[in-house]
Amino acid sequence: MSAEEVHQSAPRRRWLVLGTALALVLALVVTYISLAFTLLVPCGGDGGSPYAAPASPAGRYCESPLPPASFIVGVLVAIGGSVVAVVRRRWRPLTLFTVAGLALVLSPPVLGSLLPDRCGDDPTSEESVYPPDSDEYYREKPDCAHY
Repeated sequence: MSAEEVHQSAPRRRWLVLGTALALVLALVVTYISLAFTLLVPCGGDGGSPYAAPASPAGRYCESPLPPASFIVGVLVAIGGSVVAVVRRRWRPLTLFTVAGLALVLSPPVLGSLLPDRCGDDPTSEESVYPPDSDEYYREKPDCAHY
């Protein structure tokens, strides 16, 4: 590298470092908001159990290790992309890894909100073989009781 190339790459590297810092702050802020929303709305409830039947898809998802893993891996992906971007002096890894990290961080609240909070054969559903006013269903399937 000649002296002129080094001189031209210094401002580019400064902008890249600034962009990396902003991307990491964005990833951390979105992670915090996403985590708070996930714990308060789709996966919140008394004693840490969701406002969903424990045997329902939402209840099983919220009690699984997937939501915390998504937050941790999402932040690590964003950090890894930032390091690669600064070392290689390229914007593309920063952009791609930040977007991938944000997608992972935003997946728990989206999945937790979209999954059904009742069992598929709940007496209130149309497919149920149980009468709507019967307690027989909840005696047979106590994990499908909805709060």
